[in-house]
Amino acid sequence: MENARLKLSPKAREIAFGSKGGGSLDECAKQSDRVFVRSQDHLAFDSSDATGQRLTAYETLRNFGEQRIAEILDYGSAILVSNPAGQLGDQPGKRIREWRKTLGISPSDLAKRTGVSAKDISNLETGSSRIPAKSLTKICSALSLNEYQVGLEELSEKDRDRGYRFKQLQRDREHPGRQLSKSSAFSLLKDAWLISKQNDLKNMLGKKSGFQTAFKPDYYYGGYNLPAWKIGYELASKTREILGISPREPIENLRSLVEEELQIPLIQDELSPKIAGATVQSDDDRGIVINIKGRNFNTWSGRLTIAHELGHLLWDPDQELETLIVDQNERLSEAPWSTNNPVEQRANAFAIEFLAPQSVIKDRFSEYTHPPDDIYDYMVEFGVSFTAARYHVWNANHRIWELEEIKSRAVKASEDWDGREGFLTTYMPSQELEAAGFCMNRRGRFLAYVVDAKRDRLISDDTAALYLGIDGSMLHEVEEIRDEFF
Repeated sequence: MENARLKLSPKAREIAFGSKGGGSLDECAKQSDRVFVRSQDHLAFDSSDATGQRLTAYETLRNFGEQRIAEILDYGSAILVSNPAGQLGDQPGKRIREWRKTLGISPSDLAKRTGVSAKDISNLETGSSRIPAKSLTKICSALSLNEYQVGLEELSEKDRDRGYRFKQLQRDREHPGRQLSKSSAFSLLKDAWLISKQNDLKNMLGKKSGFQTAFKPDYYYGGYNLPAWKIGYELASKTREILGISPREPIENLRSLVEEELQIPLIQDELSPKIAGATVQSDDDRGIVINIKGRNFNTWSGRLTIAHELGHLLWDPDQELETLIVDQNERLSEAPWSTNNPVEQRANAFAIEFLAPQSVIKDRFSEYTHPPDDIYDYMVEFGVSFTAARYHVWNANHRIWELEEIKSRAVKASEDWDGREGFLTTYMPSQELEAAGFCMNRRGRFLAYVVDAKRDRLISDDTAALYLGIDGSMLHEVEEIRDEFF
């Protein structure tokens, strides 16, 4: 029988999953206590002397399929490469080398970022020896590759486009604010991997947004008589309408709206201070990354960044997103109409109008005969920064005043806004995790999904620890945080 046709009979299911129950194959796997183990290029049932990454029955089925499990039953193990007849060592190292070079990343930089020795990386890429599965996962996560399919799938055209985009941004000397340092490039690659994993965990857990089909890409960026920033205002109003948010209603917790209602991954990371945030696409998964270093520690600036990236994510078609949009702090502070890039102009306008609709401004300031000398109450009500609020007030009133004459008694976000939007960033309620350097980009909703999937036996303890970047002995600390904060 050819491998491609291998299927699990009812008896084989019982042997593979240790269950006599009926139901679908997925249900059998979810109920199973069977543990599998994977190495760099093999998959087998767990044993006392196995040293690879242990997997639950469900994640084994989900990531490798029925065929690989049938191979284990027939042959004792399944081979996780696309060409078993060839030299096993060629894969997945050959694919990793191709992707690394596409990104413009050196072996030494990869070694520093992953903690895997340069010698092991070289051995992997040349096929001269194998490395542990956990080391392979570290390498794949650093390069934003699917560690389960890296030996089985060729790089797609979309993968190559994404790789060239990262490489281009590292060399973009014409736009210094958008140019990625090596550190920021690695961070965004890891963030893309986390976005993909969070979406996968979300699907495993059956979490869906009621708005998944409500947003379709809008290809119109305006023209001579209708500039892009006006389109941004219209899309913001449309988004509020879809989400059932009235034009006068403040969005009291934007992070919660994005992560819980829209089910969009929102990763908080530490990037170059010039970068405000990014919209990242990994395969078909989109997510938002915000930089909490510098300006975005101001909660109101952070909200503006999230709203800006949300405008990209909800409304930009793939060709405009280019798999990665990196936004500069200074650009997000400008008036929506000031940039010549219609994609950014539209997103800038979307952000401020989504957070603080002009209809409220017009009612509040329309009768002013002089520039308002204190707009702080308006900033507090809608949670927007002074720079953005001032431009918005100025524009809503047809720019009849001098911009500099519009003032506020304060610019710092109020404590209630900090409390609502700040989330496990400056505060980590575990000294053990803090001391271990628990990464910032795993502290949000991602943490909760990993714990939930582990508890439901959808993923193993080994996988949970790898996803969170911690030692398995510290999983109880993460579980306590999940119970206390989610």
